[in-house]
Amino acid sequence: RCINNPNNDLVLGIIDSQRTSGDTDKVSPALISRSGLRWYKNRVLLSYDMDSKELNNGWQGEGWKGTDRDGRRMMLTMAYVAASRLLTANSFRDLSKETLHDLSRTFPYPDTPECSARPIDAFVGDGYPRVYDKAVAPGWHQLTLFNTSHPGREATFAVPLAGEQAAGALGLDPGKTYYLYDFWNDRLAGKLRGADVLVQDLRPGEARMLAVHEAQAAPQFIATDRHVMQGALDLIVRPAWDGQKMTLSGTSRVAADDPYRVIIACNGFLPASATAQGATAELGKPSAQNGLTVLTLRADKQSRDVAWSVLFSR
Repeated sequence: RCINNPNNDLVLGIIDSQRTSGDTDKVSPALISRSGLRWYKNRVLLSYDMDSKELNNGWQGEGWKGTDRDGRRMMLTMAYVAASRLLTANSFRDLSKETLHDLSRTFPYPDTPECSARPIDAFVGDGYPRVYDKAVAPGWHQLTLFNTSHPGREATFAVPLAGEQAAGALGLDPGKTYYLYDFWNDRLAGKLRGADVLVQDLRPGEARMLAVHEAQAAPQFIATDRHVMQGALDLIVRPAWDGQKMTLSGTSRVAADDPYRVIIACNGFLPASATAQGATAELGKPSAQNGLTVLTLRADKQSRDVAWSVLFSR
């Protein structure tokens, strides 16, 4: 039964799934917030289901002024962040190459009981939640900014990095420094002190996924391009620095015929070469502007777990 039926919590522990809407193939801030505000139940007590979604135009509601690419990516991102599953209203044969690519970047969904991302502005913002945070590991958060403006217009976000989450902040250490990498726009969104406020201007209808990593003294990974969680699911062995060998090494799940990119912050070191087992490894030149380099892995014949290593010098 839908979430608006009375006494529905009486069946918690008995049911596996609950609808958050009547029949609809559209997406809206109101629909997303129904599961987003229940983040502590979602994926733990039950799965929230937003009904099947039209992947070609499901974001084009009244007042929509964004692009189809932003709308599609917003719908796919928020289905992953705030709900538990994505039901498609389309056959794969009716989807464009670009849509299939974006869809693949939100799968797999979590298969273990864990709370979904927390809407940290739920008690301090007006209207629907716009800022969702998921702590992945110590020093690593996935931050989602969701432009809920209606009718669609650009929106400015200001998120304090330090402070209480109930007050709309991320709860990071004000004495440390953090990298922020933007998944869909494929760019470094900033390198900020924990005492700073993150300011971002979002396009109409855009949802922006940012990987937030505590900056280290040695080379470190800060993102991958396989999944919106930017390494949380596809890094089978999290990258680790070996100071004696001067290497950053990890293991990634790489799909066949799908180049896989690891974004690395050099932190004052110089990348020299890269190796990989069962795949080709290509190391890009470090950027003089932001000190980032990109490791690209290719497993051309079959999908596999690829152990890789990047050698650095001073």
